[in-house]
Amino acid sequence: LSTVSNKTEEWIISKGKELNEKYYKTIKEIKRICDKNNIEWVLYKTHKYIDEVVDGDIDLFVKEEDFQKFLDAFEREGFECEEDEPGKGKCEKLDFLVVEPHITISWRGGNYFNSNDLWKNLISLKYQDVEFKGISFEIETVALLAKVYFEPEYLDLQGLKFIQFFQKNYFSEKTLYSFPVFKNSLFHLYENLETLKDKAPFFLGNLHFLLFWSKAFLKHGVSFKVYLLHLIFFIYWKYRYLLINKLPFTHNWKKI
Repeated sequence: LSTVSNKTEEWIISKGKELNEKYYKTIKEIKRICDKNNIEWVLYKTHKYIDEVVDGDIDLFVKEEDFQKFLDAFEREGFECEEDEPGKGKCEKLDFLVVEPHITISWRGGNYFNSNDLWKNLISLKYQDVEFKGISFEIETVALLAKVYFEPEYLDLQGLKFIQFFQKNYFSEKTLYSFPVFKNSLFHLYENLETLKDKAPFFLGNLHFLLFWSKAFLKHGVSFKVYLLHLIFFIYWKYRYLLINKLPFTHNWKKI
């Protein structure tokens, strides 16, 4: 058992190192291509406040007028690009992480943020020798909280730690009232988080989820099919975890 555990740990560490190297390579390439084509961009979600935390893609925002220009510029550099959802792209190239440009923050066809707000109070970031801009800590925190309602419908320990970090250093409760769709729901969630400490994952209560879900989808006209699918995912992931203590893991990594 010890040997198996050590092998697994070694594999996880090596995979993390590989993804971090790709992260650096991809961030550097994003900056080069955008500078070359005079495209403004700002990083979203994927800055490594914890260096060991890895992911398989890099999310960023571009302005609406630059969205197609961004896709075209990356295609000229050998990336395969597509607009896989309205206002969201995906650019892929061997040996790079997936680059996902967004115009605004949206979930399944519903836009809940004013895209102009995303460009306010930007912060300066640096990863190794690459300097770039990131969205404000307020937007980062609200978006993290809001994901609980859309995807993946729970908060893991990493998400909770990020929120606690932002709460302590940068966040004000008044920020929650800047987003009318979320106002009461986010405040309720925020208060719950105060009592969680390191308890993870965090799932919403069924009634709370259903009330918010109905309000959000009815207001934004998302199809009933999407509404139903997300309801099913919420129930499946929550009770799967409660019954067998297992969360979804969607990375397409080869098993040892």
